[in-house]
Amino acid sequence: MFIFLYPFFIGFLMATMLDPFVTILERRLPFSRFIATLFITFLFIALFILCFIVLTHELMQGLSFFLEKVPTSTDKLLKIMNNFIQTHIYPQYEKISFILQKYVSPQWTFSLPTIDQLMNRFREIMIISIEHALKTVQTLIVKIPESIAIIIFTGIISLIMTKDYRNIRVFLRKYISLNMRQTTLRMINEVKQLTFQFVKAQITLVLITTTITFICLLIFKVKNALTIIIIIVIADFLPLIGTGVIFIPWLGYLFFTGNYSLTIKIALMYIGLIIIRQMIEPKIFASHFNMHPLGVLLIMFLSFKLWGLIGLAISPLFMIIIIASYRTGLLHTVLTYIKTE
Repeated sequence: MFIFLYPFFIGFLMATMLDPFVTILERRLPFSRFIATLFITFLFIALFILCFIVLTHELMQGLSFFLEKVPTSTDKLLKIMNNFIQTHIYPQYEKISFILQKYVSPQWTFSLPTIDQLMNRFREIMIISIEHALKTVQTLIVKIPESIAIIIFTGIISLIMTKDYRNIRVFLRKYISLNMRQTTLRMINEVKQLTFQFVKAQITLVLITTTITFICLLIFKVKNALTIIIIIVIADFLPLIGTGVIFIPWLGYLFFTGNYSLTIKIALMYIGLIIIRQMIEPKIFASHFNMHPLGVLLIMFLSFKLWGLIGLAISPLFMIIIIASYRTGLLHTVLTYIKTE
């Protein structure tokens, strides 16, 4: 049912957000409710379109830079891998083969794939990845007309709901009980407070990991440490991404370029960060949400088992909803209703 009605829910949320601005404009300027609604709605849509254009422009520039640099970087990476395999892998393989044939079995044989085979396999993976990306882009392009129609439809709904927002509130008050309205308001206030506490907890975690990382990079005498820290902070705030998107490719590059000393240092630092974060994350969330760390771990584990990595990423959202429902009595009311039924 939500699939068919979600434009109305989004329109109501937009109307709730825009109504204070429309009311201010209506009171302070000689505008009617309809004119004020039109002005604020079109201003909001213009800002949305502007942000979309800026993001699309930046994305196209990044994609252009990526397509320009990928061939050169790929050839360089292939040369580094080829050199690494020739100088490190094959000599060790020959030594191991000689020892096994001499002391284990003369018939023992095992052949490593050749460089050409490895390169061909790498190219196949690259081609499959590019084909998958192109299919994804094609799917998105096909959905553009439908998305535009939904956006226009939602904008019209938002415009109408913003204009008649007071009448809608009167209608809802008429058919929704006082107890339900009070519970909903308490729920909204709790969600706001818990969201603020979640942001504080996330900032605390990022500050701890960033401080440790920055100190380690200074000790390791890594160039451009401040720039790396800024990128790590941005990645750490993004769901499902985290610092691994920076450290793992960096470790691979250091390893294949022969910088083994820095590879070991960065790897140990990254492992330490993961362990520290897993140890302090439940405690920090528990202290900010005023609940036991075992409860935090239980919600995170159940979210992971139900929805995998996506569930783990959105587990704070479930935590906020569950805690807010419990504190406002909504969870108790729902459970009581289920028992009586």
